[in-house]
Amino acid sequence: MQLLVRIASGLTVATMAVVAAAGPAQASVWRVPKPDSSVNPATHPNEYENRIVANVNRARARAGLTQLRVYQGCLDGQSERWAKHLAETGRLEHRDQQRVLGACNLHWTGETLARGAGSLSPGEMVRAWMHSPGHRAVLMKPRADLAGVAIRRDAQGRVVGVVNLGDPT
Repeated sequence: MQLLVRIASGLTVATMAVVAAAGPAQASVWRVPKPDSSVNPATHPNEYENRIVANVNRARARAGLTQLRVYQGCLDGQSERWAKHLAETGRLEHRDQQRVLGACNLHWTGETLARGAGSLSPGEMVRAWMHSPGHRAVLMKPRADLAGVAIRRDAQGRVVGVVNLGDPT
């Protein structure tokens, strides 16, 4: 399922892809670091990604949901490869989430995508998602436990963002 939404800021977002299946996750995990205010997210993609998760976590906390505390290696790798593909092809489309489920051995996955001007901040990206019912549903899914996030720049200098969330149980 794909729906493109144009936001006044020029950000394009594609609605989520959500899939559920069976099988426990078995992949490396690491804690989501706190954002580092001394690092410029525009020049440090990992910091940009951490700030996306921090913004999502603030929205989840306001809704009484648990925070995303762990990156999962498989989901993060899936996000990185898909963001690279989207940046290289100029497309904005979801991949088959059954492949993510199978590759990462999860019970549920959800994906959100965004593309916007090179000056698009992590906060602006998350605000756009929160104003899109489909994206909000993925990011606010109570069972979302694991995260994978990737940021790339395409040939036009636009920011391309991919967030994959998952549940191993």
